[in-house]
Amino acid sequence: MPTKDQLPQVPAALADVSFIAGPSAAAAAALSISQWHELVRAGEAPQPAFRSHRCTRWRLTDVRDWLIQRGQPTADRPAAGPNKAGRRHA
Repeated sequence: MPTKDQLPQVPAALADVSFIAGPSAAAAAALSISQWHELVRAGEAPQPAFRSHRCTRWRLTDVRDWLIQRGQPTADRPAAGPNKAGRRHA
């Protein structure tokens, strides 16, 4: 069985019409699946494009656009400053 590195790349045109599951969307946003579902319920994350019994999917483009928008600074969420983790204090 091939590893992920050995799989062919998804063509850009196909990626634009792809659907992804909640765990994949949550992982892309660095969230737990519970946090993802809370944001969806609150209307702060994209709504599912397809929902049936035990099968909920989001459009990849919707999630991608939301992630880009989420990374933009706003009045209540300023841009992140430089990483200070590597600095030493004298």
